[in-house]
Formats: sequence, structure tokens, C-alpha cells
Amino acid sequence: RLIGSYTATWNITDDLYVRGRFSADVTSNKVEDKQPNERPIAYENTGFFSLGNQNANVYYTDLLASYSKQLFKDLKFGIVGGYTATKSQDTYVQTETKNGLSVLNWFDLNSSISPNVRNERYNYRNNMLRDALFGTVNFNFKDYWFIEGTLRRERISTMHPDNNVLYYPSVNSSLILSDLFQLPEVFNYAKLRGSWGIVGNYPDIYKSALFYTQETLGVQANNGNAVLYTNLPTSSFGNEQIKPETKNEVEFGIETRMLNSRLGFDITYYNGLVKDQILEYTLPNSTGASSILANVGSLRNSGWEFAINGTPIQNDNFKWSTTLNFSMNKNVIV
Repeated sequence: RLIGSYTATWNITDDLYVRGRFSADVTSNKVEDKQPNERPIAYENTGFFSLGNQNANVYYTDLLASYSKQLFKDLKFGIVGGYTATKSQDTYVQTETKNGLSVLNWFDLNSSISPNVRNERYNYRNNMLRDALFGTVNFNFKDYWFIEGTLRRERISTMHPDNNVLYYPSVNSSLILSDLFQLPEVFNYAKLRGSWGIVGNYPDIYKSALFYTQETLGVQANNGNAVLYTNLPTSSFGNEQIKPETKNEVEFGIETRMLNSRLGFDITYYNGLVKDQILEYTLPNSTGASSILANVGSLRNSGWEFAINGTPIQNDNFKWSTTLNFSMNKNVIV
């Protein structure tokens, strides 16, 4: 496995810089499985040998531009924009013997008693490209009120071109209460935060396609060609009109530290709605398959999370810190 990256940054001005990055993760894998003959060949065909080769490569690149400016005495502005892309290539080919080894412990594909076979599980070629344009705008007011908005436009190559684009917006803000107000001396720090955003999820690679398998009836006439036919999958249909599932979530929280940071609380409330869940939708077998990939149903997920941080003992020679967590969650099929 070889991993490498290159990054270049150009500081155009004190407020503006551009960064480019490229990285590669290249993996080559060879697997041999040897199982010796267990009994004499004259009595029973035993033994096994398989040879597998895999090449898995991931290439990543991004281009980022960032600009920040002190607009006024109390207001700072920043903007970030860029492009990112990830390309993955994974090919695995495995061939194995069938019905045992013809020569005692001869671990070679030529030792197969019957013609070699390909293991369907380990014979694949997966190629995928994901790219995105993204932007972020943020404001900082007196270093106690922060606001940020983002937008990401993402594409994925393994879905139908009419349904392979998704937009991810988000907004988040935080307010440092201990800097804004004169809180009681018991409070060392207090922050209020909130966020809203949308994220997405795609089906597994090639699951959205409806694919066929090809078989042959052999040569049916003298000097003729083999007769080929195609089969539909019998287990599950693909669905080229599948849409990405999305999760729309809001979150609010408050964080405090008290008594010279010896005691702290962190409370969070969240509420998310998953739309267009990607599931295998059951079909009557008379349709030709037992299920089809479909956008089925919505799911709401909400709850609270509580954390208490404390330092019961702290001196020059010993410090004991502890955290107590408590959470409750509710899932509802909408």
C-alpha cells in the first residue's frame, strides 16, 4: 500500500489565500488459499487452491479559496469556496479449482480436476466518482457571536444522471453568554449554540441499476454459433429512479463551566427527519423478483443528551476528572 499527498498554498494577500491538494491511496493485494489433499486421490477428490488479485485505488483532489476581512471594528467576515473530487477504483479477480486437486498437494490452478471457476463474490470491478462544489460564509461579532452558513452541491456517478445531484445547506450559530452578559461569579464560561442542516445518503454502488446475467444454450446447429439468452435477477430489482435519502436535523445546546472549571454541564436537544429511506421493498414473486430498491417511508429521530463534567479532586500531585453521560432517544416511523 502506498499513500502520498501534495499540498500547495498561495497567500495572495494577507486576507486571501488559495490552496490546492492532491492525494492518492494505491493498494495491491494478492491472496492464495491452499488446502492440501485430505485423502488419497484414488479414493476421493480433495484439496483446493484459489488465487485472487486486487487493485484498489483512491484519488482525491480539492481546490480551496479563503478570504477573511475585518469589516468594522466589531465585525469580522469570512468566505470559503472550493471544489473537491474523489475517484475510487476497486477490481478483484479470483479463480479457484473445482472438485479437488488432481496431483497430491500441487497448489496450482492447472491442478484442478474440473475446469477452473470464478468466485462470484470476489470477482467485481467497482468505479465511482464523487465531486462537489461548496461554499461557506461566516460572521464574527465581537468574538462572542458567531454565525456560519454553508452550501454543498454534490454529484455521484453511480446513480441515474437525473437523480445524482443533491444540495446540502446548513446554518449554525453560537453565542458566548459569559462574554455578552455579566453572569454570577460561579460561572466561568457559558455558551448557547444552535444548528440546522441537511445531509444525504446514497445507495450502495451499482444497487440502483437493473442488471441482467447472460447464459448460453450452447451450439444448437452444425457450424452454428452458441445461443445466448439473458436473465433478470431473481432476488432484487434495481431502480434507476431511486433518489438519495436525506436527513433534515435541528440541534440546540448549552454548555457551561463553573467553580473555576471544576464543574460543567452540556445539554443538547436534537430533532431529525429522514426522508426517502432507501430500503428493499417487498414484491410478489410473480413480478420476477422478491424485492425492489425503493424510497420507502420517513423516520423521525429526536432526543436529549446530558453530560456532567467534574473534577472532584485537584491538587499539585493528583487530579481526578470524571464525566457522567445520560441520553434519551425516540424513533418514530412517520
